Amino acid sequence: MLVKSEKPVIIRLLGAVLMITTLLSIRPSAAGAQQAVIDSLIKIYRSQPLDKTEQINVLYRIIYSNIYKEGTSHDSDQPLWRRVVNYALPGLTLSEEMQDDYHAMGFSLWLAGAYVLDAKYDSTRYYHEKTLYYADKLKDKRMESVVYWNSVDAYIREGKFFEASKYNWKLKLIARKVKRNDMLCMADSYFGEIYRLMKHYERAKFCLENSRKNYIPDELFNTTEIAMRYYYNSGYIAMEEGNLNLALEYEKHVYRISTELQYKVFTCLSTEALAKIYIRLNDFHKAMQFLDEGLCLAKELGDTYLHIKIWNVYSEIFLVQKRYRDCADTAMKAWQADSTAVDTGPEIAGNIAISHMYLGNRDTAEYFFRKYDLLMKRHEDTLRELDLRYQAELQNMRIAALEKERFFFMLTAILTILVIAVVFVFYRKQRKVAMQKAMIDGAAREREYLAQSLHDGLGRSLSTTRLCLTNLPESEAACRMLDQAILEMRNFTRHIFPPSLRNYGIRAAVEDVCANIPHAILHHCSDDRRYELLLEWHAYLCVSELINNAIKHSGAKQINIYLYQEDKRIKFTVQDNGCGFNPATVVRGMGFNNLKSRLAFCRGRITIDTAPGEGAEISVVLNAH
Repeated sequence: MLVKSEKPVIIRLLGAVLMITTLLSIRPSAAGAQQAVIDSLIKIYRSQPLDKTEQINVLYRIIYSNIYKEGTSHDSDQPLWRRVVNYALPGLTLSEEMQDDYHAMGFSLWLAGAYVLDAKYDSTRYYHEKTLYYADKLKDKRMESVVYWNSVDAYIREGKFFEASKYNWKLKLIARKVKRNDMLCMADSYFGEIYRLMKHYERAKFCLENSRKNYIPDELFNTTEIAMRYYYNSGYIAMEEGNLNLALEYEKHVYRISTELQYKVFTCLSTEALAKIYIRLNDFHKAMQFLDEGLCLAKELGDTYLHIKIWNVYSEIFLVQKRYRDCADTAMKAWQADSTAVDTGPEIAGNIAISHMYLGNRDTAEYFFRKYDLLMKRHEDTLRELDLRYQAELQNMRIAALEKERFFFMLTAILTILVIAVVFVFYRKQRKVAMQKAMIDGAAREREYLAQSLHDGLGRSLSTTRLCLTNLPESEAACRMLDQAILEMRNFTRHIFPPSLRNYGIRAAVEDVCANIPHAILHHCSDDRRYELLLEWHAYLCVSELINNAIKHSGAKQINIYLYQEDKRIKFTVQDNGCGFNPATVVRGMGFNNLKSRLAFCRGRITIDTAPGEGAEISVVLNAH
């Protein structure tokens, strides 16, 4: 028996088995073994102590095996729909008690399909609504489309073509959403069948050709239910248009495929169509052979709709053969089963009226002629409503397509504008950065040039002047003044652009700064590296600014500088034990603004950790371009 972990497998099977046509199909393989499986499952269900979950799984398997069985089980005297109901009803009750929404959805759809066969369409709609409830709860769009699919079939059988058309549009809409080409094909084939039954043959052929060409590749088409529906309806249209050879070819094709695949509904439908064709060919013997086979299949399936169609053709043969009593009795069986069908109703009423006219039952004949007129009027009204709805839905689809195109056009235009705006902003930013870099780079070069000129020009002149003064009497005071001027000039040039920065890098330049400040100590915490000169210059100026601020404002007794050199960035921390400050209230001058500019240029960041009376720790990261 199944266990609970097999639930996902069951749900994956629903798409294949929970359709009315599949519900009616019977596989030919291993009949004896299949019969044994059914009997074994029924015995387990009826005699073994099972918990509710196990009962649900066994009931599901019983229904599944009944639908795919060939042969008999000990309840095979009942029609298929009754066997399904016998096990699906308790299965649904148990599933709802266990709050097992997956199986409840499946059993509901089984029941809807079973009641279609018995022509209990109110019950069909009730269980379709239940299935839709669980499909919506489980967010199962595929199952929702299956319900619409089955609803279309049920309404066609009931002769309510306007309602069938409404659900078929829903099927087509959801099929587009879930991208199911097979369902789009089926929707078009159902439209073809609806218009064929309403005798609007041009529209029917158009819809059938859409199902034939638009969605499924040719090599897959002939293996599907859509193919059988296409050839069945196309054969019927060819027969009504007088092309009996083409009609015979199509219906024989349906008969052959459905027999091979054991789709018994289509086998039965094709026997009915073939019988009609042979009546027109005056081959009543073959017509009766096909009708007898179709009637056996209809009884086996317990399908009221198929019984009506077969009885209607029997009455047609009897009428042609002037067997008026047999015609009246057989047509009355069909009439009593369903007297409201828009498609077969007029034919049945007409056969009853004509046969009773020949039998001399004038009142009965007049009654059924009036019924015939009413049904034909209803037929015309339904066709008119269908046409209006079809045109309206097509118009809605065109409007929706235009709205979609308009939306995509607007979306494309907006995205294009956004891309252009982003590119423009990026270009401006890059240009600004490039200009800023060029300006800073130019300033750096100017400072380097100025420092070099002062050192090499003014410095050399001062040194030469001092050398000349050394040999003159009373020049000691002048020499001291010149020494002081030379020292200040060297400090000035070192501050503008230190030679150690250009020659040895950031570490050497910071060491020179610390060498002139007694309580500033450099801690180099990584290997020495060189970077592009512009980055090193910015780092040097930032360190100098932070050291200068600590000296001027904090009153610190000790300043620690921690330098970290990584592959593509320079990190440093300036820490002092001074008075600290409140970052939220401190007035930030030109030096801090210059620091922010350098950080922006180098894509850097600054972290300030300080409070009044607790010293300060300022960390800076500068990134290479």
